[in-house]
Amino acid sequence: FYYGEFALSLAARLGMEHIVRYLVENGALLDNQDSKGNTVLHMLAIMEHADAACSMARLVLKLVEEQLDMLKAQYDSQEISQEDFVQMRESLDLEKITNKAGLTPVKLAAD
Repeated sequence: FYYGEFALSLAARLGMEHIVRYLVENGALLDNQDSKGNTVLHMLAIMEHADAACSMARLVLKLVEEQLDMLKAQYDSQEISQEDFVQMRESLDLEKITNKAGLTPVKLAAD
Protein backbone atom coordinates (compact mmCIF):
# COMPACT_ATOMS: atom_id res chain seq x y z
CA PHE A 1 0.00 0.00 0.00
CA TYR A 2 1.14 3.52 -0.78
CA TYR A 3 -0.42 6.25 1.34
CA GLY A 4 2.11 8.97 0.61
CA GLU A 5 5.00 10.04 2.77
CA PHE A 6 3.36 12.74 4.85
CA ALA A 7 1.08 12.39 7.85
CA LEU A 8 -1.42 14.68 6.12
CA SER A 9 -1.79 12.33 3.15
CA LEU A 10 -2.07 9.30 5.40
CA ALA A 11 -4.73 10.92 7.59
CA ALA A 12 -6.68 12.06 4.52
CA ARG A 13 -6.51 8.62 2.90
CA LEU A 14 -7.75 7.05 6.14
CA GLY A 15 -10.63 9.55 6.42
CA MET A 16 -9.38 11.08 9.65
CA GLU A 17 -10.93 14.52 9.26
CA HIS A 18 -10.03 15.75 12.74
CA ILE A 19 -6.39 14.73 12.24
CA VAL A 20 -6.26 16.47 8.84
CA ARG A 21 -7.61 19.67 10.41
CA TYR A 22 -5.20 19.38 13.34
CA LEU A 23 -2.20 18.87 11.06
CA VAL A 24 -3.08 21.84 8.84
CA GLU A 25 -3.85 24.09 11.80
CA ASN A 26 -0.42 23.20 13.18
CA GLY A 27 1.61 23.87 10.07
CA ALA A 28 1.23 20.95 7.66
CA LEU A 29 1.55 22.34 4.16
CA LEU A 30 -1.24 21.41 1.78
CA ASP A 31 1.08 21.73 -1.21
CA ASN A 32 3.81 19.38 0.12
CA GLN A 33 4.89 16.90 -2.52
CA ASP A 34 6.32 13.49 -1.66
CA SER A 35 9.16 11.76 -3.51
CA LYS A 36 6.75 10.89 -6.34
CA GLY A 37 5.57 14.49 -6.51
CA ASN A 38 2.13 13.69 -5.10
CA THR A 39 0.21 16.14 -2.94
CA VAL A 40 -2.61 15.21 -0.61
CA LEU A 41 -5.06 15.73 -3.52
CA HIS A 42 -3.09 13.32 -5.70
CA MET A 43 -3.31 10.76 -2.91
CA LEU A 44 -7.07 11.22 -2.66
CA ALA A 45 -7.40 10.92 -6.45
CA ILE A 46 -6.10 7.36 -6.39
CA MET A 47 -8.38 6.16 -3.59
CA GLU A 48 -10.64 3.26 -4.47
CA HIS A 49 -13.58 4.51 -2.41
CA ALA A 50 -14.88 7.50 -4.37
CA ASP A 51 -17.31 8.72 -1.69
CA ALA A 52 -14.62 8.85 0.98
CA ALA A 53 -12.14 10.44 -1.42
CA CYS A 54 -14.63 13.14 -2.45
CA SER A 55 -15.50 13.89 1.16
CA MET A 56 -11.86 14.35 2.11
CA ALA A 57 -11.12 16.33 -1.07
CA ARG A 58 -13.94 18.73 -0.14
CA LEU A 59 -12.35 19.15 3.29
CA VAL A 60 -8.89 19.78 1.81
CA LEU A 61 -10.30 22.35 -0.63
CA LYS A 62 -12.19 24.03 2.22
CA LEU A 63 -8.93 24.27 4.16
CA VAL A 64 -7.31 25.81 1.08
CA GLU A 65 -10.10 28.41 0.96
CA GLU A 66 -9.58 29.19 4.63
CA GLN A 67 -5.86 29.68 4.06
CA LEU A 68 -6.55 31.90 1.05
CA ASP A 69 -8.91 34.02 3.17
CA MET A 70 -6.19 34.41 5.81
CA LEU A 71 -3.65 35.37 3.14
CA LYS A 72 -6.03 37.96 1.70
CA ALA A 73 -6.54 39.45 5.16
CA GLN A 74 -2.77 39.59 5.71
CA TYR A 75 -2.31 41.27 2.34
CA ASP A 76 -5.14 43.75 2.98
CA SER A 77 -3.61 44.69 6.33
CA GLN A 78 -0.21 45.02 4.61
CA GLU A 79 1.34 42.22 6.69
CA ILE A 80 2.63 40.60 3.49
CA SER A 81 3.75 42.07 0.19
CA GLN A 82 1.90 41.63 -3.08
CA GLU A 83 4.74 39.43 -4.34
CA ASP A 84 4.49 37.15 -1.29
CA PHE A 85 0.70 37.09 -1.57
CA VAL A 86 0.83 36.00 -5.23
CA GLN A 87 3.49 33.37 -4.54
CA MET A 88 1.60 31.88 -1.56
CA ARG A 89 -1.71 31.97 -3.43
CA GLU A 90 -0.19 30.09 -6.37
CA SER A 91 1.26 27.43 -4.07
CA LEU A 92 -2.27 26.74 -2.81
CA ASP A 93 -3.62 26.07 -6.30
CA LEU A 94 -3.46 22.33 -5.61
CA GLU A 95 -5.46 21.33 -8.68
CA LYS A 96 -2.66 22.59 -10.95
CA ILE A 97 0.28 20.89 -9.22
CA THR A 98 1.75 18.08 -11.30
CA ASN A 99 3.49 15.03 -9.87
CA LYS A 100 6.71 13.57 -11.29
CA ALA A 101 4.67 11.69 -13.91
CA GLY A 102 3.31 15.05 -15.11
CA LEU A 103 -0.19 14.41 -13.77
CA THR A 104 -2.44 16.80 -11.91
CA PRO A 105 -4.81 15.26 -9.34
CA VAL A 106 -7.66 15.36 -11.91
CA LYS A 107 -5.58 13.68 -14.62
CA LEU A 108 -4.39 11.08 -12.11
CA ALA A 109 -7.98 10.29 -11.11
CA ALA A 110 -8.96 9.86 -14.77
CA ASP A 111 -5.92 7.70 -15.54
